[in-house]
Amino acid sequence: MDTVPPLSMVQFMGSQGGIQSGDKLQIMTRYHSLALTATNDILTITATDSATNRLVMAIQHPEWPVWGVQYHPESAGSVGGVSILADFLSQ
Repeated sequence: MDTVPPLSMVQFMGSQGGIQSGDKLQIMTRYHSLALTATNDILTITATDSATNRLVMAIQHPEWPVWGVQYHPESAGSVGGVSILADFLSQ
């Protein structure tokens, strides 16, 4: 069984709008005990954990304005989280 630390580096792969980061690698807070390790052919993975590159940290639908994240940009421990939320809310 894998353990997930509460703070980790998240590797952003870029996305077209939605949940993203200006930096490719950022510290984000995670409060979960379960993690997505794969997705279907429809959703696009836009961020993973940088330690293993296996745990999905963000996904988006290629056509619809639908996003999902496995981290907490609003947490005080997340670096740059305010910018991520502001970018998302401005869409």
